[in-house]
Amino acid sequence: MIKHIAFTMYPMADMARARRFYEDTLGLRLTRREASEFEWVEYDLDGGTFVLTDLKQEGHPAPKPEGVSPSKSRMSIRWWNNYARRGCA
Repeated sequence: MIKHIAFTMYPMADMARARRFYEDTLGLRLTRREASEFEWVEYDLDGGTFVLTDLKQEGHPAPKPEGVSPSKSRMSIRWWNNYARRGCA
């Protein structure tokens, strides 16, 4: 049985839009940002790391923002409650 997920990464096609959603709407606090050939941002979620990146995998572009369903994400209960309090659930 899975008891903890330490690292989750989502590829994004529009990093500015994604960051506005996760930081402004959900209230996540940025803990690390790297920008060179691609952008990589990290958020701490109760001991786990949540990453957004525009890094392309195997030559394929990142999925469109509407292509990922939040209901299929693995989130901690505390994070989900925060998400719901902000009217996003």
